[in-house]
Amino acid sequence: MAISIKNKKEIEIMRKGGEKLSSILFQLIQLIKPKTNLLDIEKKAVELIEKAKGKPAFMKVPGYNWATCLNVNEEIVHGVPKDYQIKSGDVVNIDIGLFYKGFNTDMSSTIEVKDKIVKLMGDLPRIELFAREKTQGWDIIEGKDNADGTGNDIITWINRRYKNE
Repeated sequence: MAISIKNKKEIEIMRKGGEKLSSILFQLIQLIKPKTNLLDIEKKAVELIEKAKGKPAFMKVPGYNWATCLNVNEEIVHGVPKDYQIKSGDVVNIDIGLFYKGFNTDMSSTIEVKDKIVKLMGDLPRIELFAREKTQGWDIIEGKDNADGTGNDIITWINRRYKNE
């Protein structure tokens, strides 16, 4: 299958789909805490995807009936959502796909669950996703670019957020 060069309209649709999925993933991350059942995260994922006027991309795979892949601890990838309550100390991975206006987007994030906080594991783009929470942290950097200190503002916000860890 050849990869086609996308035109501006297609790129804009893909960008919008990515924005929608980023928002959905962020909302799901907020559910990752002790006593949350993985099936509740799956249910919320379907609800948020439908609200975003998309379709669960993973459900387009024959035989796969879930919007997410949810992996806990030693599970590697493509874990099927199951009846499991998250515990402090678990490492949870959410993988989710959105089919929007003919294009797929797919995102994943790994979270270490602690009693007081949820700690994102991984690289700066995942930390940036976390910083998009509508609090002081994102408000102070929204609209800026990297050349004028955004990275330092994100680090400052994260340090304040985790100072009691």
